[in-house]
Amino acid sequence: VLFCALRDKEWKDMLTTLAPFVESFVLTDAPTAPASRAWNLEEARAFLHHINAPGEIAWTFDDALRQVENAGTVVITGSFHTVGDAMARLQVSPFAL
Repeated sequence: VLFCALRDKEWKDMLTTLAPFVESFVLTDAPTAPASRAWNLEEARAFLHHINAPGEIAWTFDDALRQVENAGTVVITGSFHTVGDAMARLQVSPFAL
């Protein structure tokens, strides 16, 4: 799971809910997320460790995409910014059939 959330959202609950179903997390920041609402990646990684979920930090969104590009199944989630930025980078239209 490539995951990014805004700090004022319930990201701990999201990670806790996803963790039993996820092989590994890649935590990052979405480029379009407002800097004033950015979450703390180190805190998020520490939280993953606390709930015994594997994961790592990708310091840039492009690095995060590169880290997951060869995975069998990838879920990109956390915020609309995260999903929208991934769709833009991957040139995927939300209106494609």
